[in-house]
Amino acid sequence: MTFSNQVDVKAAVDCMAAAYESGVIFFDNAEVYAGGRSEEVMGAALRQLGWPRGSYLVSTKFFWGILDRVNNAIHSIVNT
Repeated sequence: MTFSNQVDVKAAVDCMAAAYESGVIFFDNAEVYAGGRSEEVMGAALRQLGWPRGSYLVSTKFFWGILDRVNNAIHSIVNT
């Protein structure tokens, strides 16, 4: 599921909590999911969950928007 388009922060918290309680510690994302909103929703969910930072792993990928979308600001910072 894509957080933001199909799942809001509350549902993300519920989904991630159920996964974590079942032993899942790896959460994957990408800048292309919901135009970057998915990463924002996951971040908000993680803040609400308050898990110790060393107890889970988050990954992300970027490709589609690196030059003209969500990560444009990051691209600008890296290349200045």
